[in-house]
Amino acid sequence: MRNLIKRISALLLCLLLVLSLPVTALAEEAKDTDEAAAAEEGTTLRILRQKQFLDFAENCRLDSYSRNLSVVLLTDIDLTGVDFAGIPIFCGNFDGNGHTVSGLSITRDGSNMGLFRYVDASALIQNLTVSGEIIPDGSRSAVGGIAGHNAGKIQNCFFDGTVSGSDDVGGIAGINAITGIIDGCHSKGVITGDHRVGGVVGNNLGVVRSCNNRSGVNTTAEENQIKLSDISLETITGSESVSAVTDIGGIAGTSSGVIRQSKNRGNVGYQHMGYNVGGIAGTQTGYLYKCENFAQVYGRKEVGGIVGQMEPTTFIEYTEDTMQILQSQLGTVSNLTGQAFSTIQDGNSDMGVQVDDLYNSLVDAKDALDTLLPNGDDPYPPDRDTIDAAINNANSSLAAAGSSLYAIMDSVNDTADSLSRIMRSIAGQISAMSATVGNASQNLGGTIEDISDRDTAEILSGKVEKCTNSGAVLGDLNAGGVVGAIAYENRLDPENDLQIGGDNSMNFDTQLRAVILGCENSGSVTAKRQNVGGIVGWMALGLTKNCLSTGSIDAEEANYVGGVAGKSSGYVRQCSAKSDITGNAYVGGIAGLNYYAPFLDADPIHPERCRSTVELIAKHAAHYKQVGGAQMIALGSDFDGIDGPHQLENAAFLPLLADALRKEGFTEDEVEGVYFRNAMRFFEENL
Repeated sequence: MRNLIKRISALLLCLLLVLSLPVTALAEEAKDTDEAAAAEEGTTLRILRQKQFLDFAENCRLDSYSRNLSVVLLTDIDLTGVDFAGIPIFCGNFDGNGHTVSGLSITRDGSNMGLFRYVDASALIQNLTVSGEIIPDGSRSAVGGIAGHNAGKIQNCFFDGTVSGSDDVGGIAGINAITGIIDGCHSKGVITGDHRVGGVVGNNLGVVRSCNNRSGVNTTAEENQIKLSDISLETITGSESVSAVTDIGGIAGTSSGVIRQSKNRGNVGYQHMGYNVGGIAGTQTGYLYKCENFAQVYGRKEVGGIVGQMEPTTFIEYTEDTMQILQSQLGTVSNLTGQAFSTIQDGNSDMGVQVDDLYNSLVDAKDALDTLLPNGDDPYPPDRDTIDAAINNANSSLAAAGSSLYAIMDSVNDTADSLSRIMRSIAGQISAMSATVGNASQNLGGTIEDISDRDTAEILSGKVEKCTNSGAVLGDLNAGGVVGAIAYENRLDPENDLQIGGDNSMNFDTQLRAVILGCENSGSVTAKRQNVGGIVGWMALGLTKNCLSTGSIDAEEANYVGGVAGKSSGYVRQCSAKSDITGNAYVGGIAGLNYYAPFLDADPIHPERCRSTVELIAKHAAHYKQVGGAQMIALGSDFDGIDGPHQLENAAFLPLLADALRKEGFTEDEVEGVYFRNAMRFFEENL
């Protein structure tokens, strides 16, 4: 029995030894496979371990390495404790495959910082989650959670962590170039910076769509680098430089591109600090469509639930002007003068001197006019003082040329027919040019035109459309539920909204365009100083159309407060407000009574049965009175502009309406207000 046990034991031992051999071999084979993953057949790189990822990043120092390369992440990668400076440049297809790169910590000096420092226009980054912190030192511009600078496409990516920089700072990308697309991406954490800071992208020139932000963007005083002890009521209400922080947005710090169907749920800004602060974009010159803000927005100046400052899209069209014509004419005169000089250079010496004087005077005139023409280095027209000086110099030179010319003509022999013809041609040209130069100053500068009211569905630039805000907006001046201000850019804003067409000249037309269309605000708007509105705080220009505000407006100490616009020099069309409004001075507005039957007596099934009667109009007025007060009601609608039957056929029927108003409880003073006093007050206060 003992021998049998020994035999069985020996057999089992041998069996174990045999079985162990393939296990060891398989382990070695697996290791070899892992090591070979980076050099797999074709252009696909599958990453299984941290070392492979770091080797891949190192190889991306050359853009040629990743050109046409597909990278697939097969596992999560932890970079905790790794001195990692980011993937320098990527030109291929990177698929995170639903995995996460965690423990990211980028603290080195420099700009264009992120997991990917630069994403080429040919590149695609998708299905990737990144967590960690990107807080570089030094220049710190173009800093993002996924990419510092994106010119390609970033799709279905998520960042969770901290991003901090100076200029162009975003949760996903610092800069999204004109070719860049950021689609279906999300950000959560803390985003901080000084200029052009956004929850998704700092500076957007391309397309952002279906993105969400839950990051707080510049939400603490420390992030804004301002001490609360330095702030007083005087600085809040009187200073224009409480904070140097500018262009802060829940989705984008500034956008001249397109932002579609994106949502912000992270608070933006800090009280009394920052210019151009918005729930979606700090500044906007491009196109915003169906974006939503649910969070609180704080700032000092130009603060809006959707956009802080909406800068108009500006187009300058140059046309041929008199200076260009004169330049051509002077060339002709110079040639004629050269012919005359050749004809007589061997003749009368005095005449030669006079011709030389003529030629020099014409050269001086041409040089004077050349200073008026813009050049490639400086495409903008000269200032008025330069223009006037050049015109005066040209006039003096042409006068001297005329004197020399007539002295020559007196000396010309009557038989010199050819020379006489040349001189008469020169005389005619000089006379014509003198008249043109004398009138030139009257034809400079062209026109400046606000074309916002010509809005069409096809035009997208300079438009905020179908956006909604439900977050509270708190600013000091120029605060609005949708847009803080529609205005020219100030000295703190980027020059990215100017388009120039045509040949350079001194004759040009300037067109401005800024449109808020079909937007709604239900969030409260609070401001301390002036220009506070349910839709827009201050409209220096532009169009606000088909908008509704239902949020309360609390501006007890502020001037220029309105349910739609606080102060407007632009167009407001078909807008309404159902809001509690408080203010110090220049508060409220007027709303015209609607006589339109489908509005007063809506019946979608039988619209032909709708009525327009004085009784229904009076009930409409009574509702206005209950919501906003009798002082906001005025007669409205032209009588001949309403389809269908209506009781108020013309002005002769207006006494019927007065009786109906009295029956609804209006006093005689209130009736007079509706008929003329409210409108008179509104125009006296605002025009």
